[in-house]
Amino acid sequence: CVNKKVNHLRGFGLNSACSDLIGRNRCAYRKNLQLGAGNNLTWEPLDIEDLHRIAEDRKICPFFLSKGRVGGADIIFMPYNYILESRYRENFPELGLNWVNSIIIFDEAHNVPQCCEDASSFTIEADELQAVTD
Repeated sequence: CVNKKVNHLRGFGLNSACSDLIGRNRCAYRKNLQLGAGNNLTWEPLDIEDLHRIAEDRKICPFFLSKGRVGGADIIFMPYNYILESRYRENFPELGLNWVNSIIIFDEAHNVPQCCEDASSFTIEADELQAVTD
């Protein structure tokens, strides 16, 4: 995030602050992107440093810039939990990703079983179990 109002935050705090700003139409970086400030970029691949630099120069949101470019990409790199966890996959329809005839390569595939276990696990407290049995 290049928005100085929220980029000092991390994780859930950053996501919440970002969603709040966007929901109230208060993120100038997202507005600038919607107004076309990200247009006329080349389609050459951008690494995270290039994306950040371009976003700062043009005062646009790098997250939504990269998200908007997914539909025209031939190769997409993403963390594998974005494919394995349903809460992330729910975003794919709006990205226009089509898995038919796609090749998916998992880097560090030895971590996939743990990721799947984490995605399908939940925690239940003893008092919750007690409430069910009462």
